[in-house]
Amino acid sequence: MSRSRASTSSTLSSGSATPRGLGHAPSWTDDLPVCPLSGVGSSTNQTYRLDGLRQEEHPFEDRCFHFRHESDVYLYGVFDGHDGNRASDFATQRMPAELLLGQLDKIQTDRDVKMALHQAFLAVDKAFFEAIDDHLCEKTTLQLELPEGMSDYEVYQQYPQLVDKLHTLDEKITGGTTAVVALILNGKLYVANAGDSRAVLCKTKPDSSLEVVQLSNDHVIDNPDETLRLSQMGLNMDLIRSQGSRLGNQDCTRTLGNYHLKGGYKDFDILSVATAEPVIAEPDVVGGIKIDESCSFLMLFSDGLYKSLEKCTGTDSVNRDLGYMVSEELGNQSTLNSVAQAVVDRVVRLHHDTFMRGGDHARLCAKRPDIMLTVRNFNHPFPNALTSPTQGGVYNPVSVPYRPHKNEGHPPKLIMPPKQPVPTNLHETSPTTTVVAPATNQSPVVAQQSPSATMSEVADTNVTQTTGTTSSDTERSGPELRLFRRRQRSYQPLTLDDDGMVEPYVDFSDFYQRWNEFMKTQKEHISSLQEEKEPSLKEEPDKELEEEEAQR
Repeated sequence: MSRSRASTSSTLSSGSATPRGLGHAPSWTDDLPVCPLSGVGSSTNQTYRLDGLRQEEHPFEDRCFHFRHESDVYLYGVFDGHDGNRASDFATQRMPAELLLGQLDKIQTDRDVKMALHQAFLAVDKAFFEAIDDHLCEKTTLQLELPEGMSDYEVYQQYPQLVDKLHTLDEKITGGTTAVVALILNGKLYVANAGDSRAVLCKTKPDSSLEVVQLSNDHVIDNPDETLRLSQMGLNMDLIRSQGSRLGNQDCTRTLGNYHLKGGYKDFDILSVATAEPVIAEPDVVGGIKIDESCSFLMLFSDGLYKSLEKCTGTDSVNRDLGYMVSEELGNQSTLNSVAQAVVDRVVRLHHDTFMRGGDHARLCAKRPDIMLTVRNFNHPFPNALTSPTQGGVYNPVSVPYRPHKNEGHPPKLIMPPKQPVPTNLHETSPTTTVVAPATNQSPVVAQQSPSATMSEVADTNVTQTTGTTSSDTERSGPELRLFRRRQRSYQPLTLDDDGMVEPYVDFSDFYQRWNEFMKTQKEHISSLQEEKEPSLKEEPDKELEEEEAQR
C-alpha cells in the first residue's frame, strides 16, 4: 500500500493529469469505478451576446468525481477552480488518494472519519504548493535580479524578457479551487467543504413534502464566523465590504491552493496588515448522518448554479428550488446524468432568457460562471430509470417549465412510499418484480409476479393498478392539471395481443403497396432486357458457321 501511494503522489505532484471526460491524459483515478447511483451535469461559462453567438471568458475550470470504491464506500466531490484549472485538476486527482488508499480501513467512529476528511483537505493544499515549489523559487530568483525603486513601466521598458518570464511563472503558480466532498461510509454521510460550493441533502417529511438541508457552509465575507476570524487578524472588514466583499482576487475566504492570498497575501495593500494568512484551506466537516428511508437524494454543486438561478429569478430559497427541479427531472429522465444535465440546462435557459428581456435584467445576467452539478439518488422514485443509470438512455432537454414556488399557491410535493422504498434503479429489483409507474400522483407500486407469469398477465396487472381516479384530480387546475394529464397518458401500459406482441400503431400499407409496384416494374424491365438479348445470342452462332463454311 505504501508503494502504491508513493507512486500516486509522484504522479499527482506533476499536476499534468486532467479529470476524466475532458480529453485527459491517463490517470490512476481512471481505474476507480464510477458510482452508478449518481449523475453529473455541467455548463461552461458564457458572456451573452445579442446576436446569440457563444463567447467564453476562459476555459472550463470546474471539476468533479463520483466514485464507488468498495461496496460500502462512496466518494463524491465538486471543485470550482478560479484563475485557471491547475488547482481543480490537482485536487480531483489528489483528494481520492488521501481518502481511498487505506486511510478509512480501520476507522470506527464518526470523529475519526471527520478527522480523516479534515486532514485530507490540508494534505491536498500542502501537496499543491509542493508541486509548484520550483516555480516559486525561480520567480523569487528573477525578482531579486530586478533593481529596486523602479516603476512597473520602467522595469518593463528596460527588462522586457525578464518581465515576460515572470508573467509566465505567475500563471503557473496562480489559481485555486473551492472544494466540497461527500463521503458515504457504512451507511453514513459525511460532508467537508472549503469555499462556497454547496452540499444539499433532500429528505422526505412525514407529510411527503420535500425537506432541504444544506450541509456545507459558504466561506465568504457575509458569513459571520468568517467575518469574526478575519477581523481578529486585524483586517478592516468595513473597507473590504466597500470594495465588493472580495479578498484580493476572489470571493471565498477558504480555498485549496491560491498562493497569492496565502504565501503572497502581503502584496495586497488591503490584506498586508493581517497577522496570519487570511485565506485558509481548513474545511468545515459534518457527519455522520444515517442514510435511512427519509433520505431522498444529495446534490453537490458549484456556486455558478445557485448564483445564476438567484440572479434571474430573485428567489430567496434557491436550495429548495433546485431540489424541486431535481425531483421533477427524476420523474422525466431515464438516467441520472440526464437528470443533472436537465437541471443545469433549465437554469442556463432561465438565465439567458432573463438577459434577453433587456433593461436591468440584462445588466444583472450579462454573463454567468462555470456550472457543475452532481446528483446522488438514495430513495427518490425513478420510474424511467434504465438498467445502468449513468449510461445511455433518453435525455429530454425540453422539460417542465420552471416557476418559482413562492409564486404558486401549492408547491409540488415529493411523494414517497409509506413503508417500502422504491429501488433507485431497476437493476436492483429481483427478476420477478415489476415496477409499475403510477397513473395518478400516488407513489409507484411494486407488483410481485410469479416466475411463470406471462407478458399478458403482467400487462393485466399493470392495467388493474393504473386505472381509476383519485379525489386529488378535482383539486388540480390550469398548468398543473395539464401536466398531470400529460404524465398520466405517458404512464398508460401497452396492450398486447394473444401472441404477447404489441399491436402495430403505424400504418405501413401505403409503403408496401408502393414497394410492390416498384418491384413489379423492375421485374418487367429485366424481362424486356432478357428478351432483347436472346435473339442476338441465337444469331451469333449462325454467323460463325457461315464464316467457317466460306473459308472451307
